[in-house]
Order: sequence, then structure tokens, then C-alpha cells
Amino acid sequence: MKRILCLIIFLCSSSFSQGFPYDKYSAIDLLDLITTEDSYAKESNIPLDNRYSIMPAVRYSSIVEYAGEKREISDVHKIHLADVIKSIPSIPKAQIDTYTSEILIKVGGKEVWALIQEKVLPYLEREIKVGDKVKIYYFYFGAHQRDHIIAINEFEVQPGA
Repeated sequence: MKRILCLIIFLCSSSFSQGFPYDKYSAIDLLDLITTEDSYAKESNIPLDNRYSIMPAVRYSSIVEYAGEKREISDVHKIHLADVIKSIPSIPKAQIDTYTSEILIKVGGKEVWALIQEKVLPYLEREIKVGDKVKIYYFYFGAHQRDHIIAINEFEVQPGA
């Protein structure tokens, strides 16, 4: 019985030590990312109202401001996610299905609706207040018209928030 208990404790502690892979997310200024993507579309003569790009799920982290609004995922974003799965079969549908809501974030005065995983949202709503700075860890999935499709996997409260 003691061996079984020790084994359970060992397995639980090793799974906790693995944790979230924060180091796999490159720090980037989200405003720079979306500004660069918008500029590229304009330089390529792609009107933003017609733009549709799918990116290979690059991992980034950025500091943003939490605006405090939440909504169901828009139909346009659901279609974009379905197209991501078709275009990049290595992304499991089960992973995409974990994004069930969107939250409004601000960066440099620009508002962005960001997908957020169902299991992360309750923690964010408990720990963050409107106007707080938060570091988000997310995938950038591209853009649909004027929307940038980012999907939050984790967050960290910033000091002074």
C-alpha cells in the first residue's frame, strides 16, 4: 500500500513539474505583429476587408491590457478555426475545440478579440480586473479581414496590475 501511495505521489509531482511550456512562446509586441501583418496586406494590394490568411500556429507571448468583455466565439472566427484544422492537419481538432469564448484585449489603443481556452477563462476572470496588464501566451492563427486570430493558452498577472 505504501508503494502504491509513493508511486501516486511521484506521478503527480512529476506531472506538476512539467507544467506549462512558457519558454516555447517567443516574446513579441502584439501591436507590432498586427501592424506588420496589416502593412504586408496593404503592400501586397490585399484590401483588409478581403484578407484571409492562415498562419502555422506560431507561439507568442505579449503584454496586453484586459478590457473585461467576453463573448461567444464569432461565426467568422469559428470558420477560420475550421480552416486552420483543414490547412494544418498536425493541429488536433480537440485542441481547437478548447477555445470556447473570446475576450477583448487592448494593445497600444487597438482592441482585439482573442480566443481563450475554456479551462483558462475562469482563472483569468478571478485574477484580472478591467485595465490590468497581463502577459498572454497564445497562438497566432492569421487574420480574417480586419480581425487578427489569436488563441490564448495561458496568462500571467503582471506586477503592479
